[in-house]
Amino acid sequence: MVQRSQQRLYLFDLLRLFAIVEMIFGHTVTSMVAPHQLAAFPWTLWQEFRGFTAPLFLMVSGVVQVYANKRDAHGKVLPAILWRRFRWAVALILIGYLLVLPARSLHHLPYVSASVWQSFWKVNILQLIGVALILNTLIFAATASVRQYRRWAFIAGSAIVGVTPIMAILPVHQWLPMPIAQYCSFAYGSFFPVFPYAAYMLLGGWFGAWLWSVPQHHHPQYYRRMVVPLFAICAVAGIATFHSSITWLTPWLGSHPNSWSLFLFRFTSVLGLVAVSGWLLPQKLRWYPQASRLSSKAFFQYIFHLILLYGTAWWDGPARRFPHSLSLEQGVAMAAGIIALCFATSWGITYVQHRSLSLYRLARSSIAAIVVLLLLLP
Repeated sequence: MVQRSQQRLYLFDLLRLFAIVEMIFGHTVTSMVAPHQLAAFPWTLWQEFRGFTAPLFLMVSGVVQVYANKRDAHGKVLPAILWRRFRWAVALILIGYLLVLPARSLHHLPYVSASVWQSFWKVNILQLIGVALILNTLIFAATASVRQYRRWAFIAGSAIVGVTPIMAILPVHQWLPMPIAQYCSFAYGSFFPVFPYAAYMLLGGWFGAWLWSVPQHHHPQYYRRMVVPLFAICAVAGIATFHSSITWLTPWLGSHPNSWSLFLFRFTSVLGLVAVSGWLLPQKLRWYPQASRLSSKAFFQYIFHLILLYGTAWWDGPARRFPHSLSLEQGVAMAAGIIALCFATSWGITYVQHRSLSLYRLARSSIAAIVVLLLLLP
């Protein structure tokens, strides 16, 4: 078996970096700038395109895992890697809930109202990524080759997309506890339910496994061949999404977030962006490794910007205290400052991690201990 996990696909590092910048910029501007200032072109168009950011990030994450999850001589992913993926997935889910905890201490939770609990259980991007990562890791653990993984990632991703409209119709809240029902549909207020968003990561893994089978120096020509078919499918999906008048197909077609056509439109749009970027961008540039190192801390950057912007259970960030209070120029400047601070902090963490791993682990354990202590205080 040929082991290609040492290849570094800088294209996907750059796309992940672009996605995280867009996420931070979008959250900051939409939270801090007065809405009427975003109601004119080009900001109206920009807000439409924001819907592609999460699919891009999830699909790129799926691709990267194919190369990062090394397999042994028998084709199995190394147990240490699987265990690390599971730990990280659980950590993302816990952090996602911790950031919206409705009380400063666990002792105060019994006094939280039912309506606040329902809001707390809404699934956001961190919880979704954690669950999708668990699903993807299970497929890695169950397969003995990249080819097998490609097949099962495609089957699992397609199955999730296939049942998404059905999940929107079924009264799953009557059958499942609310914390689990929130993962099933948009109907209960979740922003990123498993159906359909987990499919972006799984199908991204399927695409990454296909890329893995192609020698890297052939990638640009394959990307070039993909462009026209992808955008043709994208155009058809776009027509079905935004111009469908067949009412009885509304759960399956149309701009409803559970529809097949909207998923296909976003999926092919992101793949089209990947294809155009892979075709036109040089495979090697001097600054790619630096961008790759920044991209490797994307999850930290995302979590850190949420803390800076929205705060935590123990303090409120500016988006909670002074929402929609800035001019457009001030909001853009604030977004640039938060992006710069996230990048500088992640660079500092990487520096400490490489210079003194023991100090890095001590700092990480100390932060975890402080959070646990705050939760246990009366």
